[in-house]
Amino acid sequence: METPRNLIQYVQLDPNGLCNAKCWFCPVAYTPNPEFARQNMPIDKLDGIVRQLREGVGDFVSETFYLIFTAHYSEVLLYKHFSEMLEIFRKYRFTTTVLTNGTPLTQEKVEAIRRYPDVVIGLNINIPSAEAVQWAKLTGMDARVFERVMKNIRYAIDALPDMAGRGDFSLQLNGVNHSSLPEHGGWIEPMQNAPAMDLDNESGTLHQAVEQFSKRFPELKINQNNQLVDRAGYLEKQGILSNEKAIKNYLRKGKSSVVACNNMGSRADNWLTINAVGDIFMCCNDYDFETVYANVFEQSLKDIWLSDARQAMIKRSYADFCTTCTSAVWA
Repeated sequence: METPRNLIQYVQLDPNGLCNAKCWFCPVAYTPNPEFARQNMPIDKLDGIVRQLREGVGDFVSETFYLIFTAHYSEVLLYKHFSEMLEIFRKYRFTTTVLTNGTPLTQEKVEAIRRYPDVVIGLNINIPSAEAVQWAKLTGMDARVFERVMKNIRYAIDALPDMAGRGDFSLQLNGVNHSSLPEHGGWIEPMQNAPAMDLDNESGTLHQAVEQFSKRFPELKINQNNQLVDRAGYLEKQGILSNEKAIKNYLRKGKSSVVACNNMGSRADNWLTINAVGDIFMCCNDYDFETVYANVFEQSLKDIWLSDARQAMIKRSYADFCTTCTSAVWA
């Protein structure tokens, strides 16, 4: 049997390749989702992938594996087979967490989630502001949509009280404050094209959003994320934000090469990442699919996972793609 570090322990499967928002801290805001991967994965193809994962448990898949993430710069609630996907996860005894911007969280989708409490174990809404006009600027949406999102959240709270009570229903507030900056021990350097924000830790833009949402939705867990990641240097090229100074100060420090990854274990060693057309690639940070090394519609998962092509892509990625990542381990 493979050693534990070489087993699949996490899976990120994107079923539709499309997001309808343009959040300022995401590549989708500046370049549309890659067109070739903006597809609804046929439900029989998705079934085949999940079946292989279940059959592989104890072989090339870890016995502790249970959770399938369904996102990659995409909005899973736009997947036209969303309910059928949950049924497949139930059939093969896997779970998922729904990550959404909240705009497609309709009553119908909430009811689908409610029907699968054994499958959907978390609901996380990415929402950067509690004010309609500011939210519109930060997400690229129409401000008039904001109150619809608020109604969606309220309906979901009332429909999913157990999830909210466990703390598994949460709001994710992504932003920047003084603690984000490298000079204060953080990882983010806002650049000239970043939106204007008050960075004060106690009264600034991010703090205000946390306070406002805590009052509006006291039932929910409010997560503040003030350490954003520039996905493979993509946002630095757009003049939005950079992790380069922090990487230089905290990780490289005169070291010459990337030798490993420490992102939730290791993206190279125990993550399987699949897009809507079946391509398997190295990492969720790969927006343009530069690190594709196989396709699950053409080969079995086991053959792909144990292949020389995978090992070659790990080596290639460490030499290039991973060098702009905050999860890289240098030596």
